[in-house]
Amino acid sequence: MAEKLPELLVFLGRNTVTFFTPKNNFAKALNIPETAVKDLEVVDPNLLGSEIRGFLEKEKISATRTIVIISDPISFTRDIPLSEENKKGILVQDFIDNIPLESPEVKVFKENELNKAVAVNPKYYEVIIESLTAKGFTIFGVVPAIVIPEIRILPAITVDIAKKVIDNFGKIKYQNFVDVTLPAQQGVSQGIITKEKPKGPRIWLLLGIFGLMILILVVMLLLRK
Repeated sequence: MAEKLPELLVFLGRNTVTFFTPKNNFAKALNIPETAVKDLEVVDPNLLGSEIRGFLEKEKISATRTIVIISDPISFTRDIPLSEENKKGILVQDFIDNIPLESPEVKVFKENELNKAVAVNPKYYEVIIESLTAKGFTIFGVVPAIVIPEIRILPAITVDIAKKVIDNFGKIKYQNFVDVTLPAQQGVSQGIITKEKPKGPRIWLLLGIFGLMILILVVMLLLRK
């Protein structure tokens, strides 16, 4: 039996969400206001969800099998050569420390001769998935565009490209930010996922400043006696 493919592709841009159903030659973009999403951070998840649900109703987009693609402009990547496999943990952590997001999610994908660390804001796609599933949509995956040959770094795509991505879904379905059972022979992704940036160095700095202030206060009290 042939594997069922997604019928709807949802392409997440910086402040746009574009819906593609290639079999109907349908493509419509929803502009997301900065009161909902600004600088890649979800400011108002309720407003974002409301915008998505309202758009689905307005455009009469029926519930179906769906794949969500995270465009390159809203993700961050770092290539880690397989020759540096022994330092991968350190390099990934350094990558996380320099991501300008409050709570990034990072996953490492194995691609040809390197590991590709990809970071996203999970809240963005999670709110959209919740809005879709509440309407009966089935989510087949959340895949970063950077690992899809047809898209890579494109900031926008066409219906024809969306069709190619859907037709080749079997090749990318394990390059996924959501849970998928991964056959042992595939070896395409690795579950290094971090929801929060490490806060150790910042905490120690704050503690040091606080301790210094206490010391200064004690000295001032002693001098007043």
